[in-house]
Amino acid sequence: MVRQFSTNMKNFALISLFLFMLIPSEMLFAQTIVAQVSHAEFYSVENGPYLELYFSIEGGSLTYVQNDNSKFQAGAEILYMLREGDSVRTFDKYLLKSPEAEDSSGVWLNLIDVKRSLIAPGNYTLEVTIRDINKEENEFSTIREITISKPSDRISFSDIQLLDRVTQTTIDNNFSKNNMEMIPYVINFFPTNKDELMFYVEVYNNHFLRDGEKFLLYASIRDYDQKVITGPLNTTSIMTAQPVNILLQRFNIRDLPSGNYYIVVEARDQQNKLISEQNLFFQRSNTNPIAADSYLFLMDIANTFVDTISNYRLEYLLNAVRPIATFNEEIAMDNSIERNDPLLMKQFLLNFWIGQNITEPGITFEGYMKVVEVVNNRFGTQMKYGFDTDRGRVYLKYGPPREMLIQHHESGMKPFELWQYYTLLDQRNVKFVFFNQDLVTNDFILIHSDLRGEVHNPEWKARVAD
Repeated sequence: MVRQFSTNMKNFALISLFLFMLIPSEMLFAQTIVAQVSHAEFYSVENGPYLELYFSIEGGSLTYVQNDNSKFQAGAEILYMLREGDSVRTFDKYLLKSPEAEDSSGVWLNLIDVKRSLIAPGNYTLEVTIRDINKEENEFSTIREITISKPSDRISFSDIQLLDRVTQTTIDNNFSKNNMEMIPYVINFFPTNKDELMFYVEVYNNHFLRDGEKFLLYASIRDYDQKVITGPLNTTSIMTAQPVNILLQRFNIRDLPSGNYYIVVEARDQQNKLISEQNLFFQRSNTNPIAADSYLFLMDIANTFVDTISNYRLEYLLNAVRPIATFNEEIAMDNSIERNDPLLMKQFLLNFWIGQNITEPGITFEGYMKVVEVVNNRFGTQMKYGFDTDRGRVYLKYGPPREMLIQHHESGMKPFELWQYYTLLDQRNVKFVFFNQDLVTNDFILIHSDLRGEVHNPEWKARVAD
């Protein structure tokens, strides 16, 4: 059976790449609605195919006003229609309101909703418009082509639905199905703060298997080239055939490196022969510390910027990123150097720079190495590269200082430099003091800084006194 993997992400508006469930009040005056819309196709044995539409509107992008209860509230008018040619097959227009808030200084929850529509197989155009009811010019719109499939005479799958959270329920509402309330996760992008990937999928058996017959259901996360990720990201379930079987699956993706992946679900018979499969593309951006070797062996370096790097340069390039690497990344880096494994070194570099820029890691790498060249020229010594010196580390990690006081030939004092940053991290007026103890080399040692976590010595002036 030929496997076809689609990169159709079924998302209509990746307006904001990072979706957080709490939106700060600073976004109250946004001029454009920030929204995501996605869909999934399912099948009802009684009624035929139906479409689920998922809406997520960032609360901070709406306008909040006082209502009749003297509470602050926002609302969005949602209009959607499904066209088949010139004919409108499904149409709805309704109001979705936010929870009431006591004042306008809080944080605003996203507005999330689900709509279901029975729809015959065919090709459709979905049009969605979302308007801020308190600010008419504030709106969002999108258009998407959708194909509803005909029922298969074999085992088949619904679309894979990403979920934010699931709870058991006996209450019937827009989010409930199979005695579960399922809150959708509306985009196919998982930032660092999203440690869990959860999804729901249905398996339809149109008399291909006898009721009660056993079959296997495999679920896995695979990289872009379909390599199976082993361990906790690969599960097998023995299913008993029914008209509809369901799979609710959770994967812990905390240590999954940045990159492009597929969720893949396969149905196989008792001889492990593939019957049918479904997949969904997603992206991961991960700046979490990743344990040494964790998942690095899965990184495919073919046709990436690291593929053509000469092996003799690898150790130099790894050491050059130490100033901006986390403690755990340094452990992984040291492990790859100790093994003297060029492939592992390249995999580390690729994963590291994808974590800095998921879309253009090579460009970010090249930009950083240009700064490294400047640092080597300015701060290098006969024994050290510039990035190995204290000045080089600080320059690469925190950027160039706003002001520099350079005293290399002051009478009565050893050579020293005082660097000042007006704002650094969450601190103001931060200083770094470096001094040259041997008076011969260009190696200036950091002896004092106001920045938390760096060397701190209020008596630094006594050290530079001759």
